[in-house]
Order: sequence, then structure tokens, then C-alpha cells
Amino acid sequence: MADDRRDPLLVREEQRRTALPAAPAAKIPEHLVNGAGRGGTTEPGTGATERGSGATERGPGTTERGTNSTVRSSVTVAAWTLVSRVAGLLRVLVIGALLGSTYFSNVFQAGYVLPSNVFTVMAGP
Repeated sequence: MADDRRDPLLVREEQRRTALPAAPAAKIPEHLVNGAGRGGTTEPGTGATERGSGATERGPGTTERGTNSTVRSSVTVAAWTLVSRVAGLLRVLVIGALLGSTYFSNVFQAGYVLPSNVFTVMAGP
């Protein structure tokens, strides 16, 4: 009868000892960590990234060529955003010049803005 009322702490300790060991963490191969997966090739263990331009690595995952690429991409996005804003301004000016302040221009504007507002209400900003 004494075995039926075992101490819960002893039971938990026994369960811990008989539990399966945790799986070891997966080790990522060093040649993938150093940048080979991002377009360059590396020599395992050296940490040097070989590219056509002979770029050297400045920090983990950052090369001189990568920094230039990021700046170039940022400038490209900024330029196309500016082009989009100017095109939108021209669109508003042309519609205003063609339609003027008439009932038809108000209907056109409502038809243009309403679907966008419905989408924003349904899907969120």
C-alpha cells in the first residue's frame, strides 16, 4: 500500500531520468554561413568571399560590393517613388483641366476613390 502513494517529486525525477535525450542542434556548414548561398563562393574555414570584383569581407554577411548594391537599390527605389508621385500629380492636373469643377468630375472622383476606400476598410491599411 505504501507504493500507491509515492512522492510526486520522486516520480518526476524518475520520469526525467528515463526520458529520451534531446536531439542535438543542427550545425550549419561554414561555407554556407560565410556567403556562398548569396551568390559568392567561399573556401571553408577562411571566411573570405570570392567574387568577380575581388571584394573582401568587412563583417558577417557584408561585403563592399554588397554595400554598393544596397545603396544602388535604395536610390533606384527612391527615384521610382519620385517618378510615381510626379505622375500622380500630372494625372490630377489633367483630370482637373479636362473635367473642371462639374458634377461629372465629382462622380468620376468618387468612382476613382471609392474602390480604394472599400479595399482599405475590408483589408486594412
